Amino acid sequence: MSFFTRRTSVLHKAVDAGCSLFATASPDTICWLCGAVAPAPMLLLLSEQQCTLLAPAGTEAENCTVLEYPYACGDAVTQPEADMSRILSELILPGKACIEQKNMPGWIEHRFAKIVPLDDQLHDMTQIKDEDALAGVQQCLALTAKAFDAVKREIHVGNSELDVYYTILRAISAETGCAPEIVCDILAGNGTAGIAGGPSGRILPEGGCLIVDLLIHHNGYWSDVTRTFFAGEPDEEKKRAFSAVRTALRAGEEALRTCKTAGEIDAAVKGSLAASGYPGNMTHHAGHGVGYLNYESPNFVTDSPQELRPGMIVTLELGLYFPDQFGIRMENNYLLTESGIQLLFHYSEELENLILF
Repeated sequence: MSFFTRRTSVLHKAVDAGCSLFATASPDTICWLCGAVAPAPMLLLLSEQQCTLLAPAGTEAENCTVLEYPYACGDAVTQPEADMSRILSELILPGKACIEQKNMPGWIEHRFAKIVPLDDQLHDMTQIKDEDALAGVQQCLALTAKAFDAVKREIHVGNSELDVYYTILRAISAETGCAPEIVCDILAGNGTAGIAGGPSGRILPEGGCLIVDLLIHHNGYWSDVTRTFFAGEPDEEKKRAFSAVRTALRAGEEALRTCKTAGEIDAAVKGSLAASGYPGNMTHHAGHGVGYLNYESPNFVTDSPQELRPGMIVTLELGLYFPDQFGIRMENNYLLTESGIQLLFHYSEELENLILF
């Protein structure tokens, strides 16, 4: 699906609401509709006649008229709000408009005599991923595989969580040619019991676990996957917990194929962990949507009624945590289809392939 098709779909929603103009200041939505990314505020105005983007100088957008305002990094003084206000004052705007209220400054809302929020409709539209989004997420996952390979190749006992972080940055930068945008949990040793955090100067000890939960943002799309690595052959307790997590992951996959709500997914994986002897050892969600944002609905939590629909890209994120000892987490991304699920991340789950020597 092209940007043009996405914009046409949004315009149809606006027209159905009695508006001839749609406006958004959300960076994520703007990127979704025209591919623009900028270090300063933007405003997208969409009508049947044209796509107009107010943005800092140098911003590129597909098939949009870009009205630029001056912008410079460093010590230069810039006034995006004043510059955008000046540009808006020169445009003829209708009295009524559909807007995305998320990220929309009040001074822009007040330019319209009447507004119709379109946030709920946009949320529903972006939950279902088109072919371009699927390809974008797969590119992020390919970068993640490169980063995990670098961790296996370069990280050893005695390295710190920060060493892991910079190894990941170098690996991704070598592929993309620029500094990546990532969000991550990097936890070593008994820090893995803490579920989230890092990177810090904490050292990976002999026999310790290393959780790398890596979210990569590339070309407007996000992925989110996790592997737990081991500094040498793990002991029997860690092996047993690792096996239980993998078994629960299979239970989660089966639930994705057959269940209708997010709460059922959470119940399936936590039921599997309990059956393996670990009731209550996983205290976080069992996964969530991903793609245009790094955290989207549905959210796999207890009793959630959120509906699962074909076209969603979701994570299954399962873990076991033992206070002051260790934690183990594994996470994959999946496309929900009419006939079941498609695994999007094929990095090894085998314990012997996750041992660092």
